[in-house]
Amino acid sequence: SADEAVTAFTAIVAQDTSAQQSAQQANYDLQLQQTRDQQQLSAAQTSLSRATSTSDKASWQSTVDSDQAVVNADAVKLQEQAKTLSSLGYQLSQDQSTLQTFQTLQSTLTQDLSSIQSYAAKIVSDRNAVTSATASRASAIQTALSNRSSTVAKDEQSITSARQQVASARLA
Repeated sequence: SADEAVTAFTAIVAQDTSAQQSAQQANYDLQLQQTRDQQQLSAAQTSLSRATSTSDKASWQSTVDSDQAVVNADAVKLQEQAKTLSSLGYQLSQDQSTLQTFQTLQSTLTQDLSSIQSYAAKIVSDRNAVTSATASRASAIQTALSNRSSTVAKDEQSITSARQQVASARLA
């Protein structure tokens, strides 16, 4: 049903939102780590430029190379995290759109159901009115027939009485 779809997609949107927030936090954490690693690399490069002996230069060059590898790895992680964030953002947008569609459908169905119930009540009312009118008509017809029969009987009695009076008047 539309209600179940809305409930399900509300939960999905909440999960998507939570996943996106977690990914954003992870992205912020990676950016902070990359900043620290770049600072460490910069410090190692400064130490390398100040080194005077061959062994110090070799040691600092090894540290610079290692730190550069870490900074490069951070950059790769950030690129991957950016892709993840983009994907999560797209999925959240799609799910929000689907949720909105289901909410609109739910609203439409609720309005349609209300209209149907209103029309059903009107149909019942109309049927009751027709039944009442039919019963009133039948009662009126029955009353008219009864009144007619009564009038015809009275008229026949009056005619019979008048004939008897005419017959009596002829004899007298």
